[in-house]
Amino acid sequence: MVCKTLLTHMSRPEQVDRLLDVAIPLAREHGSHLIGLHVTPQTHIYVALAGEMSAAVYSAQSEYDREQADRIKRRFEKRTKNEDLVCEWRHVSANGYPVADAINANAAAADLVITSQSTEGGDWETRADLPIRIIMQSGRPVLIVPNEGTFERIGRYVTVAWDGGREAARAAFDALPILQRAETVKVLSLDQDSMRERTSFTPGDAITLSLARDGVAAEAVHASSGNASVGEVLLAHAAESGSDLLVMGCYGHARFKEFVFGGATKHVLDHTSIPVLMSH
Repeated sequence: MVCKTLLTHMSRPEQVDRLLDVAIPLAREHGSHLIGLHVTPQTHIYVALAGEMSAAVYSAQSEYDREQADRIKRRFEKRTKNEDLVCEWRHVSANGYPVADAINANAAAADLVITSQSTEGGDWETRADLPIRIIMQSGRPVLIVPNEGTFERIGRYVTVAWDGGREAARAAFDALPILQRAETVKVLSLDQDSMRERTSFTPGDAITLSLARDGVAAEAVHASSGNASVGEVLLAHAAESGSDLLVMGCYGHARFKEFVFGGATKHVLDHTSIPVLMSH
């Protein structure tokens, strides 16, 4: 994979700087075309609000949405105007469809999607499970930027979560352009003690050698989760090793209109303090 098209999705004005703090350096490093995307959600008018009240509420909400979009666009253009990058602004309307559908329609043509961690604020349709729906439905790797903290540069010190599964493989190789530029890459495998007793060659060792052939100076690290959850161990290891990026597979499946996830995926998405690159 290459990183020539970066799509940065921004729901709210207060997200713009934190997202661009990550997106702009990545675009510089990889010579990427940087797209800023804002999706205006559908305006919801309830049956109880009838007649003139309904029209007034709709008008006020529409004006608010336009102001939000303008603020985000102005901030995006201010941050990117002096950059030696090809930058593009996109503002689309959900047009009665879920916001995630509009994002994913644009994300499908990107090498990497950058978006914010879930939030309790903002429109009900653009918080909660929005990052999850992008990861699960876009078919592209997604870089989740936490709502707190500053991230002037990511990808120098990387932890790759590895269990030998499909999702982990997808994430590791989706992250290859970043891993090839990293100073250190730790490939973390959990609870493989029984396998190491039978053979000196584990899945963690195999992916480390494969990454080395792709120019990644990776080190296999093995640990036991003990009484902690996998998500807790991943985040603890990333913190202890000074990682500025966690790469991992997103585990889950669709059940009717909801998504059901493995505990590690949900825990990391809810509690991470560093950017996380996830693939499904």
